[in-house]
Amino acid sequence: MAETDTTLIADYNSFLKEWYIDMIHKARQEKVVFLDEEVIKFDHEHVAGKYALIPVEFQSFNGVGNRAENGAMPIPDAGQYDVAKVSLVNSFAVMQMSLQLMKASEGDRAAFNPALAQQMGSTTTAWTRDLNRQVLGDGLAILALSDSSWTDGDTDAKDIDCAWGIDNTDARSNGNGDLFVSENLRINVFNSNTLITDGGANDDGVINITAYSRGSGATEATISMDDSGTGAAGYKIVRDGNKANGATGSYEANGLMSLLDDGTVAATFQNIAVATRPDWKAWVHYGDTPGTVEALTRSRLNKPWKDITMRGSGKVDFLFGGMDTQETYMELADSMGLVTNMIKLDVAGNWEGPEYRGVPFIADPIYPETRIEYINKAALAIYENEPADWIPGDVGVLQKVAGYANYNAELAWFWQFGIRNRSHVGSLRDIELVT
Repeated sequence: MAETDTTLIADYNSFLKEWYIDMIHKARQEKVVFLDEEVIKFDHEHVAGKYALIPVEFQSFNGVGNRAENGAMPIPDAGQYDVAKVSLVNSFAVMQMSLQLMKASEGDRAAFNPALAQQMGSTTTAWTRDLNRQVLGDGLAILALSDSSWTDGDTDAKDIDCAWGIDNTDARSNGNGDLFVSENLRINVFNSNTLITDGGANDDGVINITAYSRGSGATEATISMDDSGTGAAGYKIVRDGNKANGATGSYEANGLMSLLDDGTVAATFQNIAVATRPDWKAWVHYGDTPGTVEALTRSRLNKPWKDITMRGSGKVDFLFGGMDTQETYMELADSMGLVTNMIKLDVAGNWEGPEYRGVPFIADPIYPETRIEYINKAALAIYENEPADWIPGDVGVLQKVAGYANYNAELAWFWQFGIRNRSHVGSLRDIELVT
């Protein structure tokens, strides 16, 4: 390799290592409130190897009481304790540049910066958006559901719907199937937890999306594929490699919808069973008929709050939901003359929302509608063995791609989104949207 090539590659390596890693961390925490280190605790102390081990104390009234004079003291039995075992996951982002692209900017900072920024911008945007999806999801890795029958070898456009795998027409699930897909995305398709193995150009189950069109309202999105495999309506679309054949879960992180759960998504979570520990579930309130939306009222809004503070001994730091759900709350507040001044969640002012009982209602545009989450910041944490960083390569953080004059820079984060105490959080479901 020419000396100029070596110098050029080292120059790119230094720029990635010393400049871009801080920008990536900042972009990540600005994407979603639950990845902001000023809002949610990033915990290194409880991590041991591949797991975070979290001691959990459940409600107990042992060892206290009143007695008559000379009566025996209350029996000081041990309290109720358990250990939540949180499995860490590996998240990667890979950026690739050709030697030709790097040489085109040699000695020219005006060309160097845009060349690198274009590559890093695309990769960082994709990575932070994917982290956002994971942190807000249910840990099942489902991008969307098929709504067509698929025939092996067929490449025609097929309908998809139900982002997250959530089939809820009240939350406009018919038209949101394109939320987490794009052209050139490699996917797997699952029938329940069984991988379709006849899809893809090589019939290896790795299907490439060659084109897609957006959905809207009741109009479903469509995707075209290099080979759709054999499938049917309701099959799960998953990013290639994120889920093992036959596995009930995935290699992805826990999401908010699995943390704020009453045992519906998972009867056992973080190695603690709801059946064994009845307090190991969030305070979830549905409508009179679960699954059927009903109007949002002040009384309904107060139910999870009351349970968290009275029965769970927790507190509510902020509400969280989709943008249409936030708007529905605003309509209710206006009709009742409630004060809805904008409240800041953190001192930096990165997150703010309309006030409810002195706390902000934070909205995210991709979060499923018809539900409001009641968040105690102290109950949630991001567990990581160390901050996200580049994987060492041939030249610093750059790794040569075998057989090509290309170099990869690979970013890795070993982490998990976990909960310390489920009885300190809650959720209100089945909210009829007013938009």
